[in-house]
Amino acid sequence: MDDTLCIGDIVCLYSEEINGFVLSFQTSSVHSEIAVARGQDRVRPQIPDQQVIAFEICVANRYKLNKKYLKSVTQSNDDPDNIALKNNVSQNKITADLESEDNALEQKRQQGRKVLYGQVIQLRHLFSDKYVHVSTTKTSNTESNNMAVELRSENAKHCQFRIMPRYKVKSEGDVVQVDDQIVLESFKSSGQYLHVSRSPLPKTSVYSHCCELNLSVVQSGFTIYRKHKPGQDDDKKIKVSDMLRFYHKEMEAYLVAEGLFDDEIVEDVHLRVRTVDQNNPKTLFPSSSAVTYWQIELQEGPIAGGVLKWEQQCKIIHMCTRKYLMVDTHGKVTLTVNHLNPRTVFRLHAVIRDSDDIPFESYCRIEHVVSGFWLHADAADHKSSNQPSIEDEKSDSMSGLKYSTAQVKQIVAIKEKQYDDAFTVQSVDGSLCNIFNYMAGMVPCIQKLVNDKKDGLVLNAKSTHEVTMALHEMREFMIVNSEPSKNRQKLMRNLRIVDLLVHLLRIPCRGAPDQMHLTKIFVEAYAVLYTYLMGDSRKNELYIAKYIDFFLTQFEYKEGKIGLNAAHMVMELIRDNRKIVDRISHQHIDKFVERLRNDKNYRYLDLLSVLCVCDGVSIADNQKYITEAWLMRGNKSLDHVNVTAVGHVNCVYLTDLGQKIGKKEGVVYVSTNGGRLWKELQEFAKNSQGETNEEYLFLEHQLELFRMLCHGQNEFSVKVITTELDYLTWDEAFSCLSDTNLPDRLRAQYCDLIITLFVDIGSNISVVDRVCLSYNYDKISNDEARIDQSDSPTYRYFPQLRDWIANFLGTNGDMTASEIGNNMLVQQVLRLVYYLVMYGFYNQTDDIRKLLSPLISLLDGRNDKPYPNIKGQEVKEVLKYFHEVTRYQKSPETKAIVDAKLQALDVLNLFFNFIFNLRMEKLMVLFKNTHDQASKPNMSPPELGLLLFETFDIENNYSVSKSASRVLNNIFDETEFFRNYEVTQILLDLSHYDYDGMICKSMHLLNRFYSFHHKLFSQAIQAQVLITDASVDIMKRLSVILPTLRRLATAKLNDEQTKELDKILEELIKMCQLKGEDNESHQMNQKILYNHGVLEDALTILSQAIDIKLLDQYGGLKKIFQKTFILLQSMTLNNKVVQRRLFDRLEMLLYKEGAPAELADLLTEIFTGNSNTCMKIQSHHVQKIVSLISKHKSAVPQFLNLLNAVVKVEELDLPLKRNQGFVMTYFMQYRSEIAYIIDQDEKDREQVLVSKNSKELDYMIAMVDLLATCAEGENRFIESICQTIFKISDLIGVLNNKLVCDNLKKPFLRFLLWVYMNTASGMIESGAGDLPHDAKMWEFLNSITQKLKEVKLFVENNKEKTKQLLKGPPTKSTHESTEGSDQGKIETERMRGTIHYIFLFILVIKVKLKQRE
Repeated sequence: MDDTLCIGDIVCLYSEEINGFVLSFQTSSVHSEIAVARGQDRVRPQIPDQQVIAFEICVANRYKLNKKYLKSVTQSNDDPDNIALKNNVSQNKITADLESEDNALEQKRQQGRKVLYGQVIQLRHLFSDKYVHVSTTKTSNTESNNMAVELRSENAKHCQFRIMPRYKVKSEGDVVQVDDQIVLESFKSSGQYLHVSRSPLPKTSVYSHCCELNLSVVQSGFTIYRKHKPGQDDDKKIKVSDMLRFYHKEMEAYLVAEGLFDDEIVEDVHLRVRTVDQNNPKTLFPSSSAVTYWQIELQEGPIAGGVLKWEQQCKIIHMCTRKYLMVDTHGKVTLTVNHLNPRTVFRLHAVIRDSDDIPFESYCRIEHVVSGFWLHADAADHKSSNQPSIEDEKSDSMSGLKYSTAQVKQIVAIKEKQYDDAFTVQSVDGSLCNIFNYMAGMVPCIQKLVNDKKDGLVLNAKSTHEVTMALHEMREFMIVNSEPSKNRQKLMRNLRIVDLLVHLLRIPCRGAPDQMHLTKIFVEAYAVLYTYLMGDSRKNELYIAKYIDFFLTQFEYKEGKIGLNAAHMVMELIRDNRKIVDRISHQHIDKFVERLRNDKNYRYLDLLSVLCVCDGVSIADNQKYITEAWLMRGNKSLDHVNVTAVGHVNCVYLTDLGQKIGKKEGVVYVSTNGGRLWKELQEFAKNSQGETNEEYLFLEHQLELFRMLCHGQNEFSVKVITTELDYLTWDEAFSCLSDTNLPDRLRAQYCDLIITLFVDIGSNISVVDRVCLSYNYDKISNDEARIDQSDSPTYRYFPQLRDWIANFLGTNGDMTASEIGNNMLVQQVLRLVYYLVMYGFYNQTDDIRKLLSPLISLLDGRNDKPYPNIKGQEVKEVLKYFHEVTRYQKSPETKAIVDAKLQALDVLNLFFNFIFNLRMEKLMVLFKNTHDQASKPNMSPPELGLLLFETFDIENNYSVSKSASRVLNNIFDETEFFRNYEVTQILLDLSHYDYDGMICKSMHLLNRFYSFHHKLFSQAIQAQVLITDASVDIMKRLSVILPTLRRLATAKLNDEQTKELDKILEELIKMCQLKGEDNESHQMNQKILYNHGVLEDALTILSQAIDIKLLDQYGGLKKIFQKTFILLQSMTLNNKVVQRRLFDRLEMLLYKEGAPAELADLLTEIFTGNSNTCMKIQSHHVQKIVSLISKHKSAVPQFLNLLNAVVKVEELDLPLKRNQGFVMTYFMQYRSEIAYIIDQDEKDREQVLVSKNSKELDYMIAMVDLLATCAEGENRFIESICQTIFKISDLIGVLNNKLVCDNLKKPFLRFLLWVYMNTASGMIESGAGDLPHDAKMWEFLNSITQKLKEVKLFVENNKEKTKQLLKGPPTKSTHESTEGSDQGKIETERMRGTIHYIFLFILVIKVKLKQRE
């Protein structure tokens, strides 16, 4: 290879004075110093990460436009209300981005050009992705005469250096070669050079064993070693020091370990299974977890580099622990810190070899060089290094919560190479590498602080400032465009920074000499943990949940608001995490309320808020208890005494109208001290300085807690707040909403409260959220339907709201990005409109048309602007850039706009429902008029009368078809609302925003917009016109009970709500059944329920999760699940439409826990008699069902019946070979776990068969029946397997056993038929050829003769009863057929079994005769 140094080369700098490499392994801006190690070997130094000593040689970049942009950003931040400065920032951003693009293109163009002495270059540090800078203001830490050298991310003249020869052997203009000794002169400070300090850095530094790199007039020489010279297509090949993953293809598992560098290993090397699931898109992409990251180092040492070759000796380093993979002398695969250990050397062998270079995504086998062993994925489970304690095993323990449920397998070393031990070598995306390095660079300073405190070090102001700034930067790093980044947050978990911070927080603070400094660090540490928990990552929350008991003890610390910040962090931990919320008891709530009373801070209000609603589900029990504990136990104010109170004044800010407290009429006042002093709310908000004032924040968060207490139509809390204690009345709330002098954010909150307290209440019934598909024939008319809302409390307030909304939307036709508060208010107003439309207060065509114009205007992103009053030629380019680029990108401003537009799309979706219902009503009117006219003989035939007949032929009735098309077109023209709007262009424009929710909703509505005709036609086929009184009564009853059902479907139920919902479900179940015939479906009622959306409501109930460790809390929900499954089963019975819909949700249903028996019955019904669903089932579905059988075994034998329905469509007598193969494959795989009942010896099997009401008996019968069904169809492979289970003598023995009833003998007779008699191999080969000579066979025939006589006598005497017995097969459960039955019913069921048993015997005879023919 050419030894000339080129632009783009990756190099290492070795100091000839102290014999060490230049390095840096920290990334925060306050720890930006560069160190030089001492006394290192040139070839094989101990380097924790090769990237910390690696630098890229870059050309000198331009920087002035970026510098101008950063300066303007600083000025704008100092004066945030200055619109001119904001415009200036936008203009400078455009030019700065262009400059950065030019720099990147120039670097790419110059790559590979030779570097000459005297040339100006920049050095980019690979680990931190920053440039080496000289400082003109900061002096060196070790030598006060010299200036500091640091790493910074921006381009500047300070980061440019002239590369010069150290000795006169070479001069300017000569080519720089590898291994040359060079000096680097600052281009900014001519005559000053990079210099290595004589003394080491102080003990307080993480580089205390290293010297400092600074800027001095004295030169220091560096030998330049090249690590890598970039070549063509190198980005597709594995390079030494690249981050990569090893993915075991066969086991679908990643090679991982857990721990942190300079610390103990938490979990040794193992394989973590990550199965690819087509229904979970995340699993289709490589893992982004840092525990899967590895790095390659050559055996020659960390300085050597280049592209890795097949079978080249190398070492594999785990990135999180920075330890080397090795196979020890006992053959165990583990990690070691010793980089010189020969047992750390491996070779990668190609499975398919195209070249010497190793490309990414290639398959390799990994050989251990010293032992010659190969890495092998073992099927045995990996044993965790940290066994859970007894406390952790407790069901209600927080520490018992597992953050990961992934399977872990052993990785071992074996002597023989296995064909299937192929690992895919995956590259780690560059962005993931950068964020990993950044977070890893934050760890050393925290580790150093924890260790120093253990050694008794007392902090000073400087070190405290550095730590707090580093923690602050870490916190900001986890937020990208105002939203938390999951990939960055999870690094806190992977690198165990969470545990490190908890260790830090456990350091004794009170009474310490540096208490003030520790307090600042603790506050910032809690802020970091709070940011880590933001978003909706359940793993992040469950990982830290084990420390929650410690955090709760920190609430009492008042020093520097440690307790408040701990409470704030715990609030974010609890938010929307059902597993944790369910473990918060009333005792905890009492403590939180007590803290609130003692320390009046808004963070405790937040803590109570997250306990009221979890992930959209109202926790009614918590809502009621918090309402009582916070608002009702004390006195409302000094003047308002509650006789049942305990004496104190509640910790609540009071708000009231002036006329009620002797102040100005119509003005809202606020009191922060229990009514002693009152202040106008306008002045209170104006003087609060927004988010920095604790009193104002308390009011804001108090209003939020009011909303959370009443969420989900909680009538108790609504009544307490609005009526009993008058904390917030309608007049007060509306006055605040309409007051333009109040901050927009506060008005938005009052709008939200109006929705929760006065609009979204139990007495209002939704009328437009779903399309209407059932109609009462007598009620169909030409008049537009009017909804009577006069009984609703909202009806009294609606006129005021309607007028105010019209005025507000009329003056807010577009959105301004910088006005975040106003956009939040727009969102809440649109949400208010949504509920008013949904509950039918806007229910006329004219109402919808008036709302449509401002709604479309708000939706149209082309109307938006970055700042208010943006005019003039100088900002034309800014506005253009905003419309083309900025408005689509993620930012806090864009998010507020997107949230408002998403709410507008929800309203538009309701309008689509309204339009659809309107068109369907007109279609029904047309049908009724046509039908009435056709049924009256004295009237002329209607124009469309022929369409009423099923015999209508469209080809032979062209004129009628043309008339029908004209009438339909007239209906669409009359109900066309969007003729004057560019709906298509607006929705397509919204799909360009960088927000998934916006894209999904806009595309969904665009699809609906262009599917109106098709949807009307398809739904018209499904729609019903009800003419019987019984059907109309069902429809009326549904209109009463469904609103309650939908409210309770998304709530965590208390005992009272459980009883109410259970009663509703029971009523719905009875609707689906014929009266007196529980097993017969009422098809008309099934369709009525389906058209009313009961199927969706039932699935909503099932969407809730049951925590199996807290069955005492979830006993009610478990009962509701059972009833919901029964309801779905009743709706599915003989109903192909519902079967298809539920099959589409099969994945969800298979993983529902809580009611396995009822689930199995429902799933069985989905496949019964439906060849389409049976043919659509996939292999992994069958595997999941078999795993459920292995889990529940004889407790739920219904899962075997489910497989029976999947394998054969009984109604068509159609066995499905494909499904038979699936079942037998997984039967053999799980045989030891599920087939124990039939693998017993003959005596034990007989004991089970003669037992009464036994679950084991049901399980055995279902198992035999399933195997017989699988064998049906002459499948030689399945027959051979089944023949190993039962011999012919075993089967004949069961058939001749008089203690076994005929119904139970039937599966064994079927087994004999399909496994031995009607076989692919023939009776001779199967062993059934000797049956005519078997005495037991003739004994069996004699018993059949007796039974034939018995059946003949019964049929002659009971003809009608026989008809009933033949209608359905006997039950497969002995438990169901006898439990609680009288003797007469038992005899009837016995005879039913005998009759069907005889019919099966006749089938056997028929098969035998057919074979003889």
